[in-house]
Amino acid sequence: MNDFIEPALKKRKLETKRMKYKTMDPLIKQQVISKRVMVAKLWLRRKKQKILENRKTKYEMLDKSKKEERLTKNKNYRKTMNKGQKQKVLENKRIKYEEMDQSRREELLTINMNYRKTMSKEQKRKTLENKRAKYEGTDQSKKEELLTKNMNYKETMGEEQKQKILENKRVNYQAMDISKKKELSAMISSKIM
Repeated sequence: MNDFIEPALKKRKLETKRMKYKTMDPLIKQQVISKRVMVAKLWLRRKKQKILENRKTKYEMLDKSKKEERLTKNKNYRKTMNKGQKQKVLENKRIKYEEMDQSRREELLTINMNYRKTMSKEQKRKTLENKRAKYEGTDQSKKEELLTKNMNYKETMGEEQKQKILENKRVNYQAMDISKKKELSAMISSKIM
């Protein structure tokens, strides 16, 4: 709308707003800023949702061969990335995580901890099948390297990581119901025997 206003009138309006903003009470100014940020986030969320809906519609219109081609391309995306690109992606994720507020971090941690619990049996089966296929497709030297890495995993782990894993196990154990605890105890006892 500002594009159709006369330049002099536009300049006067902007100057009036600027003066009003300068003389505004700090508390009200903070409310105005918060409201603008909230409106911008809402607008971005809606825009993102619209983009995702458009992509979904386009994907559904593709024929089966094109869908499979795209799926293969997406699966192999990380393989085609160079080390610099991978590093950049990881760095961006790290920055995004550090900028998150504590409640969002905890929510994300809970989601990640409960990810396998919320998966359907079909999803679990598919994930295991994909891992098996990927493992079978790797060459023998890579398999041996992977085996060695897995065997030495606990030895190469930092003390902080070990404590975090133990804490997660403790939290999960405390959240279990009594029947699951007894079942786990029996399983551990049979392993020891």
